[in-house]
Amino acid sequence: MSLKVGDRRVRFVLMYEGTSEGTSQIKYITLIRETQTGGTVFGGTVFGGTVFDEPLLRTQQLIEYFKGILTVLYADMRPMACGYSEWLGGMTSGGGLVLNIQEYGQEYRQANDQEWAQAGGEHDGAFAQELSLSNNAPPDMTFSYVQPVRLLGDLTYRLIPLPNGAYCLIPETIEKHHAFRIEVGWLRADGDRSRLIRYYDNRGVWTASALIEDRLAA
Repeated sequence: MSLKVGDRRVRFVLMYEGTSEGTSQIKYITLIRETQTGGTVFGGTVFGGTVFDEPLLRTQQLIEYFKGILTVLYADMRPMACGYSEWLGGMTSGGGLVLNIQEYGQEYRQANDQEWAQAGGEHDGAFAQELSLSNNAPPDMTFSYVQPVRLLGDLTYRLIPLPNGAYCLIPETIEKHHAFRIEVGWLRADGDRSRLIRYYDNRGVWTASALIEDRLAA
């Protein structure tokens, strides 16, 4: 999975390992940063080329309100669909973190395109997700700065901040007969963000991909 902006590109290699129980667990993640102008990446900077000046992403940077544009490509070759997205983070009364993600089809926008954030009607179940984060779970010894995430009614996910504004939002364990999603994102220094999501059904078959371009809302 990769995201490209201008002459910069970040690529994500996510490796899962099968278990004797028939599940798959995340083993490692590799982040590759590339530029079309050449150079060598060291310490986040491409010497002789484009600069990757975004620092290591902090979880707190994603506990904000983002909104943007959604484009969906279906595996069954249906026409591409467009829509809108919201990403809202906050704190619970008990001090935990809550992340609410909504992906709407175009038919759910309001007549006033400037105020689509509160789109009415029933949401498309395939593209409406809510996630709750807890900051009370024991630390993960594999990844740094990891917050455990629960996708309601489904699997447990991990929000994994990476260098230069990148992150992954992935299931820590893929279980049999459970639909799941894999998300990678790139939050850049100007507040713009790109997100790529791949959706899989309960057989592990890819069903759709969504590209979201959003930014911090005022």
